[in-house]
Amino acid sequence: MLQEAGFEVEVVAFKRPYHEGRLPACKVTILGEVSHGNYVSRSFKILAAFPKIREAIKRNDVVFAFGPDMATACHFSSRFLGKPLIFEVGDITRAQLAKGAKGWLVRKLDRYVTNRSSLIVATSPRFLDTYYKQWIKTGTRGILIENKLESAFCSKIKSEIAQSKSVQGTVFEDRPLRIGYFGYLRNEWSLLVLKRLAAKYPQKFSIVIAGYPKESAKELLTSTAQLENVDYRGQYKSPEDLPGLYRDVDMVWACYQPLKNDEWGYLWARPNRFYQGCLFRKPFFSRGGCLDGTVVAEHGIGKIITEEDVEKTVDDVASITAGEVETWSRNIQNIPEQVFAYTNEVDELKSAILEILSSR
Repeated sequence: MLQEAGFEVEVVAFKRPYHEGRLPACKVTILGEVSHGNYVSRSFKILAAFPKIREAIKRNDVVFAFGPDMATACHFSSRFLGKPLIFEVGDITRAQLAKGAKGWLVRKLDRYVTNRSSLIVATSPRFLDTYYKQWIKTGTRGILIENKLESAFCSKIKSEIAQSKSVQGTVFEDRPLRIGYFGYLRNEWSLLVLKRLAAKYPQKFSIVIAGYPKESAKELLTSTAQLENVDYRGQYKSPEDLPGLYRDVDMVWACYQPLKNDEWGYLWARPNRFYQGCLFRKPFFSRGGCLDGTVVAEHGIGKIITEEDVEKTVDDVASITAGEVETWSRNIQNIPEQVFAYTNEVDELKSAILEILSSR
């Protein structure tokens, strides 16, 4: 998006275990490798990378950091350089929401860095209006750029969809309902539900799974993939492999594990598979109470899951009818493109950055 806006971009980044995506078409400097979570270990690695981060900042006019940890690193490693800092918020972590001294300290540091940044770019409106404005009480300007899909890619896919053949036959009558679960496979509760659903109702459901599994979920994924009606396709590349994955399913599993009332990071988030499902016109299974669940219910584009127990969830999913699937599938055909595709976001981001530069 930054390149599309006309900026020259240089990337300085850590690697971490994840499914393969697109490497940016620019200079990339790898600082090392970090694991998911484990913020104490990560902080030492980030600290050790300060000199390289500072050298990269010297070469550029603006710093765009992903996440508050990298924003903090960029702020402290660029002291006295006078380069404006922008940071993107794609998630709110447990540490930021924690009660007690730990949470207070993290939010205090978050507020300090945020107030010294020029712009917040958030992927969910709740990150901005609730966490940063109400909890952190920052006056730093924020703009919303969700994890939507590039308009050129959407146009290409629409053309491919029009020419491709969809799965034939009526679900539950001529064939099973095909459910797709794609992405970073870290939700063990979802894997348990899908495994039990495939085992208990083999004539009604088949499951297609693709993505990179969290270490603790690998054994469960292996046993799930052994079922005859489960097709695990391993890792995939986004966006190249998305058409083949979504073409082969009827509905998308986008349901979180049971959430507590204070698990704001999940309740506020907007996962990629929501936007992808909308593009490929596939209805969802979504967790009631989360932001995506609200959108799914509002537009009538899927099944809202409220159960917590695995067995009850399985039976709840098994209770859906062919008529409901047909209604959800018909409704999602009418989802406006601006819900899942970028429109004026490139221009908005460009204007905000140019305004920051002109005001210095």
